[in-house]
Amino acid sequence: MLSAHSIFMALSTRSGKAGVAGLTLLGVAATVGMVGEPITYMVLSPKGFDPPKAALVAALTLLPSSMSVLGVKRLLAMSKEG
Repeated sequence: MLSAHSIFMALSTRSGKAGVAGLTLLGVAATVGMVGEPITYMVLSPKGFDPPKAALVAALTLLPSSMSVLGVKRLLAMSKEG
């Protein structure tokens, strides 16, 4: 995942749309992966709630989600430009 992220990041600086689309897809994949993780259930269950783990899971869910949203916004802006 990190190598794909590096490749798409390099592509986004050179070719634009392909790199941004790849980064957006990686953000979506990371979001789906984090939401589906079993640790999400363990952290959010009332019996085993752990505040540090909850903060980590929240950050690891919000960051890829924001990457996806920003990527979609950038793709839309690029498609309007030309």
